[in-house]
Amino acid sequence: MKIGALVVCLNEWRYMAAVLGQLAEVADRVLVLRCTRAFSGAPVEVLPAPALPLGVELAMGTWPSEAAARNAGLGLLDDCAYSFVVDSD
Repeated sequence: MKIGALVVCLNEWRYMAAVLGQLAEVADRVLVLRCTRAFSGAPVEVLPAPALPLGVELAMGTWPSEAAARNAGLGLLDDCAYSFVVDSD
C-alpha cells in the first residue's frame, strides 16, 4: 500500500523544507504542485523554487481554482492507495 502526500503552492516556501522533510518520513511519494498563476487569475512573479529534498517530485501548471489544483495533484498520485493534501503554511 503506497501513501502519497500533496502540497499545493505558489510562492509559499517559508516552511516548505520542514513540511516536506516530515512528509518524506511517512509517505512513499511526495508531490509539490507549483502553480504558475494565482487562483484569482492575477499575474504573479513566480519566485525560484529552492532545492527540494531528495525524492520530492515537482509538477507545475495553471489551474482555475485551488480545488482544481488539488484534484489534479491527487490525479498525479493515483498509484497511491491513500493521499494526504497538506498546506505548507
